[in-house]
Amino acid sequence: MNKANKITPYLLPIITIIILLIVFITKPKGITGLAVAEPQDKQIRISSTTIIPENSIVEIIANNQTYTLTIEEFMSKSGNAPKSIYSEIPEINYSGKGYVGSYSVNTDKLGLSIINTSLKVNVIYKDIIISKSD
Repeated sequence: MNKANKITPYLLPIITIIILLIVFITKPKGITGLAVAEPQDKQIRISSTTIIPENSIVEIIANNQTYTLTIEEFMSKSGNAPKSIYSEIPEINYSGKGYVGSYSVNTDKLGLSIINTSLKVNVIYKDIIISKSD
């Protein structure tokens, strides 16, 4: 019993470190897309290290109006060639083709007139917001 009392204070920190190492080494997959709206630069950026599913919708909210286009249309207007892969997103029960990479489009190319207004961007797949700017 004397040995157990000596070891007990060290067990919790050791177990915590082991758990943290497992989490950081395995890097659990998840939705890691990012939508960024920068009205000052008139830029809308969407990037993802996991996939953005095919036929996702890019929703842009500005001047109390909502504009929508498919992710394919958004990428086309960015001028960057889409990088397509097959993957899964268990969080939204998706398995199939999708896009990775970074895509940036000037609001003028989208036909949006942004003047001193807040700008929000959502990437939506089947009514689920998978990425949004705040």
